Amino acid sequence: MVTSPFQKVYVMSQIHRDELLFWFGLGEEDRSSIVGMAPLVERHIDAVLDDFYDLCLSRPETKGYFPTEQIVAHAKAAQRAHWVKLFSGRFDDSYMSSADKVGRVHFEVDLPFHLFLGGYATVGDRILKVVLTQKNGWRGTKARMKQARALQRLILFDCERVIAGYIDAQLQEREKALTVMTQGIQRLESGDLTTEMPSGDKGGLPERYDNVRLSYNHLLRHWSGILSDATRRAHSVDAKMAETARMTREMAHRSGEQASTLNETVTSVNSMTCSTRLTSEKVNDAAKQIEANRLVAEEGGAVVRDAITAVERIEQSSSQINKIVDVIDEISFQTTLLALNAGVEAARAGEAGKGFAVVASEVRALASRATDAADDIKKLIATSSDQVLEGCQLVHQTGERLDSIRSSADNVARIMQEVDGVIFEQTGQLENISERMERLDRYTQDSADQANEVSSTADALAQDSAALKASMDGFKTGDIALREAAQDKEFERLANRG
Repeated sequence: MVTSPFQKVYVMSQIHRDELLFWFGLGEEDRSSIVGMAPLVERHIDAVLDDFYDLCLSRPETKGYFPTEQIVAHAKAAQRAHWVKLFSGRFDDSYMSSADKVGRVHFEVDLPFHLFLGGYATVGDRILKVVLTQKNGWRGTKARMKQARALQRLILFDCERVIAGYIDAQLQEREKALTVMTQGIQRLESGDLTTEMPSGDKGGLPERYDNVRLSYNHLLRHWSGILSDATRRAHSVDAKMAETARMTREMAHRSGEQASTLNETVTSVNSMTCSTRLTSEKVNDAAKQIEANRLVAEEGGAVVRDAITAVERIEQSSSQINKIVDVIDEISFQTTLLALNAGVEAARAGEAGKGFAVVASEVRALASRATDAADDIKKLIATSSDQVLEGCQLVHQTGERLDSIRSSADNVARIMQEVDGVIFEQTGQLENISERMERLDRYTQDSADQANEVSSTADALAQDSAALKASMDGFKTGDIALREAAQDKEFERLANRG
């Protein structure tokens, strides 16, 4: 397995210091040379550091790390103390802790490696010049070169120790961050959306990972809100699905009843259609009978008209008889006068006229009877005329009644024809309704079958909804408003810090 460079350095930081000194070539002889340079370095270190920090304050990329004079003074003092420990040549726990602390400080302020190494190169070069330009106590060029090589190895050694501290701090922070994030993920895995990822000052995610922490907490609040709403909706859906399942079962039951009722209705409509056809046939028969009655009424009207004509002729004959009776009555009157005259003449004749007087008396009696008979005939004719007149009026009234009956029969025949037309139209409409009712019956049967399927589906969906509700109940969610308020405060704190 390939080990990453950071992990390799971290492992090397745990190696025994003697092995570490061996690889950097810092044996006893080199350490003696380093200790020999210590007084010289201590005399010039302040000037070197002053020049170095003046350079840092003049550069925009480094000026921001030293916002106040107090920080500059503190940094100088700390670096001077560290270099004194470095040139002591002991490389004990005190030095190791100091180098580790320098690396951790660089990590905390997020100092880039190129600035650290570049600054170290600048300071190291100044110290190297100090060492090389001082001739007191030196025994020639070879000795100075040996001191220079020891100084270079010392600077590299110190750089490695500081970088190791930097990387150790980085790895520890990463490990802490991974631990905190793993715990957060494990809480999410268990369905807990109530516990946010704490900040570094509360033993949680280091401040360097605040963006990750805030994003995690924001995501937690967001999904907590979604799941809270989803849980609430799942409960609502579960209740509604249970109600829907109940309603679909009732609908399926009612659809079955409706299908049965509609089937009965179709049967009734078909029966009504048959009855309407029979009614239409009866109406046709009635119309035919009415037409026959109308014809009979017309024939009766013709007979009445003939009777009226005959009565009128009888009335005319009665008038003629009255005239004849009047003539007879006149003849009787004249005969009576003649008989009276004959009686008078017979009386004048005496015995000779007695026979003629008897004849005259008989003639007068006959004329009297003729007059009486004529009077009786007149009375009979008058009575007959009255009766004929009354009969004529009755015949006229009968004719009028027959005409009214014929007219009524015509109206009834017309109405019956209209009724027959309406019944025929209704029969067609009923047949159309019957066909549609039969189609509706088929559709209703299909709907009833589909309602049963929907009921089964609704029951299955209700079971799924109950399972979903149970799954959603497995999540623990907090109050959304409180979480959002906490998030706003956190962002405000970071903004103020920036």
